[in-house]
Amino acid sequence: MNKTQSGSALLSTLALIVVGASLAAATAQMTTASYRGTGNNQYSTEAFYFAETGLEAARQYLVTNGCPSTGLPTNNNSGLIDSRGEYDFSISCTISGTACTTGIDYNNATWNITSIGYAPTKAAAQGKRSLSWQVSKCTSAIDPLIGNTNLSITNCGTNSATMNNADGTGQDRILCGTGSVVDEYANNITKSFVWPTLPTTPIWDGTGGISPVTLGNNYTASSASRYSAITFSNNRTLTLSGAAGDIYYVNNMTVDADATITSTVAMPTTYIKNLNITQSNSVLTLTPGDYFVDDFTASHAFSIVVSPKNAKVRLIILNSITVASNIEINCDVSTGADCNQDDATLFSMYLYAPVTFTSSSNLQMAGVIMAQPGTTITMDSGNKDLHGALLSQGTVNISTQYRQYYDLNGRTAALAEMGMSNAFVTNIGQWLSNY
Repeated sequence: MNKTQSGSALLSTLALIVVGASLAAATAQMTTASYRGTGNNQYSTEAFYFAETGLEAARQYLVTNGCPSTGLPTNNNSGLIDSRGEYDFSISCTISGTACTTGIDYNNATWNITSIGYAPTKAAAQGKRSLSWQVSKCTSAIDPLIGNTNLSITNCGTNSATMNNADGTGQDRILCGTGSVVDEYANNITKSFVWPTLPTTPIWDGTGGISPVTLGNNYTASSASRYSAITFSNNRTLTLSGAAGDIYYVNNMTVDADATITSTVAMPTTYIKNLNITQSNSVLTLTPGDYFVDDFTASHAFSIVVSPKNAKVRLIILNSITVASNIEINCDVSTGADCNQDDATLFSMYLYAPVTFTSSSNLQMAGVIMAQPGTTITMDSGNKDLHGALLSQGTVNISTQYRQYYDLNGRTAALAEMGMSNAFVTNIGQWLSNY
């Protein structure tokens, strides 16, 4: 081989070495890029999942807080979750593109949610995904007035049924004809009434009990005793004394003057066979607790007051209720017209079949009336003012002026009786973006 051929071979070898090195470098670069791409895809996927989690957290915020229209969170950060990522969410409320204020019309409002997911952290994000969702239905989950198909409201017009501030929207609604308030979620939920647990045995009939007691003075009742009769006179106080879980039995309880029932234990349970109010304009003050009554008779006007106002009174009527005159329940009209300033969460009255409740005089009440199938509620004269809800699975007939105040407080009281949370966010909505 001559020198020229030797030089050519050397150049060829060097060229092959250079090409090989270039190919090796390119291959290494492609492999590195592939690994980097795989990592980026993983982070992007995880960021998407965190964004979805933030979206659900925002919806839960609306549920827990009753669909507020103002004071909504902005960039609400979750913090690092499982050392893998985190999210921010923001919520805004608008009506026709304008920011919501208080007292909005919930039928026309939308809640706009933006959630951003980060992986592995927000500060050093290798993956970032943003999701936006618009909630178009967010308000109370039930009707303030339920009578199933057996709800009748007549004389609409001069004597109309007015839903004041129904659903907390600030809007008044008039009920005519069948009187059905159609809730936009009627087909999306199952209404489930929550009823108190009934006594496992019939309410005591008075056999073998302590001799009748007339409260000329204040009196302390023991849960270990059964009282054949207790009569209140001269504005006296009956104190229920015992331990938590005790039950108090009274065969006949007569309210012949203002009367007060207090307790040394929280939320006592009292079984009363016959409760009679015989004195006009008597005030019966009840400590929070459960009062099971077989037969309730009031031959005169009366008032029921809840004290202290730190928990609920539940009045459960098992067989009959007869009232002959005006009624005020958990209602201090001096604080606001028609009980609309009183706390509707403090009183509930439950009507069990075959109870028929007829109110032919004035009725003012803050609270919830619940009625089972087979019951009948008739309101045929007088003015009816209810701050709360009337929830019946039986028959409801209203043929007189009926005004119902259903604000956020009344909504909370009603939803509690249905075993629901403060709000109901439906799946009705639309994606705004996903990137």
